[in-house]
Amino acid sequence: MKHINHKMKTNKILIGIVAITVFISVFVLVIIFLSNKNIKSDINNKIKLEAIISDQENQIDLSIYNNDKEMITCGLEFEIQIYKGNKWKKYTDEIPVDLIGILIFPDKSYVQNIMLDHIHIDKGETYRIKKVIDGNEYYSNEFIIK
Repeated sequence: MKHINHKMKTNKILIGIVAITVFISVFVLVIIFLSNKNIKSDINNKIKLEAIISDQENQIDLSIYNNDKEMITCGLEFEIQIYKGNKWKKYTDEIPVDLIGILIFPDKSYVQNIMLDHIHIDKGETYRIKKVIDGNEYYSNEFIIK
């Protein structure tokens, strides 16, 4: 009987240790997740996208401004989104572009010319451009093609 009681106490202690370890692990992961979110929102304030419709009307000039103290990187990939039904929806599938890396140094900008020749854009609708920069999603200002 003493042997069974000793074994039960040992099992309860082990279960308690495992429960405490799991609780501490979850707590640490939540803290790490929340601190990463804060860093990401700080980065978002330092990068700006501005879409300007070119005089030619078949081109959008997407300016990427790096107001950060660190260099940022992105590619030529982008997604056009349309505002329909009170929400943003993906308008284009991934558009094939060259897979090159663009480095934008602190306090500098880069202009990406997006040709609309092969993209059907409905005139009078509201659009924006989504771009991934340093692994985070960013959105341009809204624009309407007339």
